[in-house]
Amino acid sequence: MALPLSTCVSIGPVALPRPEDIPVNTGWLELRIDLLPSDIPRDGEYLLPYLQAFQEKFPNIILTYKSGDSDEQRLETLSYLLNGLSCFLDIDYEESQTYRNQLFRLANAAKALIIYSYHLQSWNGELQLIRSYLDAMWQANPSYAKIVVPAQHLYDTIGLMSLYAEYEHTIIIDSSQHGVRSRLLAPLLGAPFTYAYLHEPTALYQPKASDLQQLLDEYQAFENQIIASSK
Repeated sequence: MALPLSTCVSIGPVALPRPEDIPVNTGWLELRIDLLPSDIPRDGEYLLPYLQAFQEKFPNIILTYKSGDSDEQRLETLSYLLNGLSCFLDIDYEESQTYRNQLFRLANAAKALIIYSYHLQSWNGELQLIRSYLDAMWQANPSYAKIVVPAQHLYDTIGLMSLYAEYEHTIIIDSSQHGVRSRLLAPLLGAPFTYAYLHEPTALYQPKASDLQQLLDEYQAFENQIIASSK
């Protein structure tokens, strides 16, 4: 039986919601700690009970804390959360090697699962470059690899999507104007989930979670109907 086509609900830029306020329930939730409003402390002791309240509805919580605050503050907050939650940690390949090593040690000590991610600022359409980054990330043995790439043309987006035939447990996102297609196609082509927002986007060309999940559910129902009628 095929796995459900899942949307990961990304939250952070506005007031933190309650679990019951999130209509999409696929079990995946991302907290963008770096995007929290200034009136919400980026503090592990403050955030831990909030996230623990989500774990029954969202057993797969992803902690994402990109640069902006000091490495020391980010490590302190993430350390507190990882020791109190069973969750995923997103580690950015663009961080310094020293900081990445600290995050890997922190995640391994807490038995947290790792999403290793890379965000390219530009791309000339060469798929071999994307393969080289994915191969480098997979050498670290993460649970998942994620790569975000701005495609210049629609055919480049299609080329990116073809990499799902070569890499398992990988999320490939086009951050250009063609990117909505990549977010919709990702779980259809084998990605474990696709990102979408609850109230405000946390990335370029990101769709709303309820709209995207509705499309995925409708496609899955359509596919199941066709398969059943063909037997």
